[in-house]
Amino acid sequence: MGINGGSQLYAQKSINNVLNDAKKKRSRLDYPQAIKLFQEALEIELENAKALEGLVEIYLYQYELYDSAEVYIKKRIASTAAETNELIYYDYGNCLRLQEHPIKAIEQYQYFKKNGLNKNKHAYLYEDVNFYIESCRYAFKNKAIVNDNNTFSVENMEFFINSVDSEYTPVFIEEDSLLLYNARYKDFESEEITTDNKYYENIYYFDLVESVASSYNPGIKQDNHHAVIGRRRDNNDILIFYKNKIWKSSIDQDRLNEIDPLPEILGDFYFQPHGVYSADGKTFIFSAMERPKVEGGDLNIYVSRLNDTTWSEPEFLSPIINSEKDDDSPFLSADGNTLYFSSKGHNSSGGYDFYKSELVNGEWTYPENLGYPMNSAGDDIYLSFTEDGKKGFFSSNRTGGYGGMDIYTFAVDQKTVAGVTYDKKGDPLPDVIVTLINLTSGGEVYESSDENGKFEFQVDADQEFSLLGEKTDYFDGTNTVNTLQIDKLVTADLMLEKDPGISLLALVTDKKSGEALDSVK
Repeated sequence: MGINGGSQLYAQKSINNVLNDAKKKRSRLDYPQAIKLFQEALEIELENAKALEGLVEIYLYQYELYDSAEVYIKKRIASTAAETNELIYYDYGNCLRLQEHPIKAIEQYQYFKKNGLNKNKHAYLYEDVNFYIESCRYAFKNKAIVNDNNTFSVENMEFFINSVDSEYTPVFIEEDSLLLYNARYKDFESEEITTDNKYYENIYYFDLVESVASSYNPGIKQDNHHAVIGRRRDNNDILIFYKNKIWKSSIDQDRLNEIDPLPEILGDFYFQPHGVYSADGKTFIFSAMERPKVEGGDLNIYVSRLNDTTWSEPEFLSPIINSEKDDDSPFLSADGNTLYFSSKGHNSSGGYDFYKSELVNGEWTYPENLGYPMNSAGDDIYLSFTEDGKKGFFSSNRTGGYGGMDIYTFAVDQKTVAGVTYDKKGDPLPDVIVTLINLTSGGEVYESSDENGKFEFQVDADQEFSLLGEKTDYFDGTNTVNTLQIDKLVTADLMLEKDPGISLLALVTDKKSGEALDSVK
């Protein structure tokens, strides 16, 4: 063997050793070191297929950093390797779909169907590919959805909470300004890896005042999943997911370490990941699975009601709500008349989408997709609102995040009622006290018009109001306005007429006697 042949053999042994070490690191969930080793293999062999595919797997399916995954997908497709793996086109379809490029994603899925699915080793992906193609079409359609008069602004909570790992299921403790959430970090060297090749779930918190995040209770024994999922409004119990069921705890119970089971009738399910109580504590709505996925089970939403001291047998919430796919993470509005939940059915954009349904005459209405920006091509799940219903939190693995599931905050955008106060001649009137009276929910607010006669109020949608303008030496001006339309800006002016300040006094008397007369018409 010549010198060149020997060096090539050494290089091949070297790259094989690096690739083997990278795979070992990946199997132990040490993704940073696995990435480093796969990249080292590419320095030895620029187009090494196994190294490129290893990086795609980590960035696309573990870290869910789609931009980074696309870099290596393109390199793998451009590679001249003879053993080209058609599965890379399936990966590229997933990557493009999750980057919100549904049309381009369909092209890759269709290429994979034509060139990859005819091989027996990829036949198991047939249903998935067809589902994702259909989801891309729905995603294209769902982007145009505008729900009622409400629009939402959405923000990633950034590195204060989010990381390359997944953070999810936010539960807001409003009076303490604490946001509880779950993650599957490696907290201790001795922590074990579970059957799904990840660490157990644990509870963490973020202090919104101090901007500090940490483990909520390092003393919780990590021998099973221990996750926060919600809070009761009527007694402040905290709902905990443990051993595939919902339990209850409280902040006072050793910082959520002590947990108690729910009534037995509420937990007779194979898997029960999420639930919510009504504000009065008499209705419990939850997601559950009766049997494992491999036996045909899927997540549905159930309801049970408290009759005196006994909970009713759980039943399907509604055939309108439960779809042919997974339905999960229910949340009830404070008045109990609006249900929010996540579903992979109902023509979602690919993963879980947010939906809402209204309780009308005792029946739930057909679920309405919340549209963008609340939904994405990824999984959007675990939505909850603050007590005033104007803000909230959710989890998503959408593109643009820090990796995996991130926690997002959102606000319901309010509408603006604006106008001008002016006199009978049409000239602006400054310093008019303008009172806005809510005819729908009661209450009133007021402000003074500025030097140009302008005034402005931020109000909720779907409301009706009356306006009252008051100024010394002027008769009052009135108007009515509503926010029932889709427009975010509603205008309503007030005209005030000048009080001339002239008073006419007259005395009516009897013609014969000259005495003053009362109540003369």
